Amino acid sequence: MNTNQVNQIVGQTNHYLDQLASAPSLLLVLLSCLIIGWVLKALPKFPNAAIPMVVVLAGVILVMLVQPERPATLSVRVFRTRGAMIGLIIGFASWALHYYVLYRLESLPWFAGVFKSQSASSFSPLGTNPKFSTGGGIYVPPAAQPPASPKPPQRTSLT
Repeated sequence: MNTNQVNQIVGQTNHYLDQLASAPSLLLVLLSCLIIGWVLKALPKFPNAAIPMVVVLAGVILVMLVQPERPATLSVRVFRTRGAMIGLIIGFASWALHYYVLYRLESLPWFAGVFKSQSASSFSPLGTNPKFSTGGGIYVPPAAQPPASPKPPQRTSLT
């Protein structure tokens, strides 16, 4: 690479970073929650079932940190409660965005092997019922099997 190419790459990188820095704070919180979830999912010792809770709590904490100054006409209690509720919504939205949309991207070749020890989703809203699939909350009935026919009684020898 020559210096012109390096300068062009650095200039483009700075341009994208400036655009990211000017993004709305709630969008940055949403993206941060997604990244936190992906990092936790990549840790083999971290339980998948705990990821949604951590992501939602991270949303609450991050919104509380980035929210603007409290208006003088608004009480502290209402201001903090409003921030916590927005954080809950943003954290849940990041989990839902991952669960219903982005986890499908993880099957692409450039994600291969990153999440090999984990399932496609960190939490199923349908629970652990085996008759349900965890593929986006869509009901998948079990395979149709004919009823088992009764077995004839076995003969035993009396001798």
